[in-house]
Amino acid sequence: MRVDVFTVDSWNIIAVPFLRYTSDDGLSLSIRARDYNFLGTLERVAGDADWESEWPDGGLFEADRIDVSVRGAVPFEWRGYDWRWDTSLSAAFIDGASNQYAWRNRFGITFPWLLDLDWSASFLQDLEVRDDEDPDPVWFSTGFRLSVEVPTPWQVPGLGSLRYIPAAEVRLPHSPDRLSDDRRGATAMFDHRLSAGRINWTDNFRFGTRAELINTNAVNLYRVLVDDFGLPKSRSIIEGQVVSYGAFLQDGPVPMGVSARAGSFVQLSSFSRGPADISSRIRGIRRTGGDGVRGEFGGYSNVDVYGRMFRWERFVEGHLGLFLDIGAANTFEAGIDPDDFAFGSGVEVILFPLFARALSLRASLGFDLRAAVEDREGGSRRREIFIGIDHHY
Repeated sequence: MRVDVFTVDSWNIIAVPFLRYTSDDGLSLSIRARDYNFLGTLERVAGDADWESEWPDGGLFEADRIDVSVRGAVPFEWRGYDWRWDTSLSAAFIDGASNQYAWRNRFGITFPWLLDLDWSASFLQDLEVRDDEDPDPVWFSTGFRLSVEVPTPWQVPGLGSLRYIPAAEVRLPHSPDRLSDDRRGATAMFDHRLSAGRINWTDNFRFGTRAELINTNAVNLYRVLVDDFGLPKSRSIIEGQVVSYGAFLQDGPVPMGVSARAGSFVQLSSFSRGPADISSRIRGIRRTGGDGVRGEFGGYSNVDVYGRMFRWERFVEGHLGLFLDIGAANTFEAGIDPDDFAFGSGVEVILFPLFARALSLRASLGFDLRAAVEDREGGSRRREIFIGIDHHY
């Protein structure tokens, strides 16, 4: 029996202007172009042009940063193997700082190897250019990465099979001139993760559960073997996260959705010598002004309840939701006490253009609940505003 399958390509190219505003980062105006089926490969090519201003502090028409970037991937088959070339070009023009230019490339192959698994090996080559104010005006980074996904015989109740994904990478920065201490030295990295579960969609609602445990490690070999210049030698972070979504009353007048996320982290060491910042995980909490949630260990949780408020024919669908976020972090020495917990709550509106399923526009208004209670006069002004693309998580 012969079965003929015919397909018709849908609209894959889109170019849209959009506005992004956050209380911490200011205003960003962008033009974003996407081709979701570049040369018939089902790979995405993206082009972005971003204009950013610390509005209103810097004035609406005073750009603090302009970014232009193009990135994409070209997969192909050669000599019986699957190959892939990922490349990106970017330029950043920053007021009062070094302008930045970068060309990043990854050339990889997937091949059967140990344990009869499909391994992925990639050659990495980056070029970074800065203006004369930077101590390293031109430098390169050459590296190699090896990764594999290992299925395990274990099943996680309610989530399905457990997957183990290890990866190792080595990078060597080099320059025609002597590199500054911050950038000198080869870095060896090893990260691995355990994950289970998956997320699906029904219309514009998500359902399902996913859990993962991630450990990332890196060590600067020059700082360990030769001279550390008084800088940290390694980075090691352990993170765990569970996200779950539910969709209800899909055939009713007001379809509803519930989503939740819980996560924790431990930062054993860091190249930055500073604590990890999880303020972005807690809506309503500002990163600036000393209000952020930072530490060497901590955790966070998010809960959202939302419903579909309207659907305008084939053009747009709108959701309205309420959220409550909680998080805390501190150093190992100080520990976490009740005063370290931050509480954020507020309202979100999400718009889904029905002609472009890959896009969603989100606007949220969140409040620092602790500040609102402890400082009744100024606490209500401790709010976080976000206008941009995609869900919070």
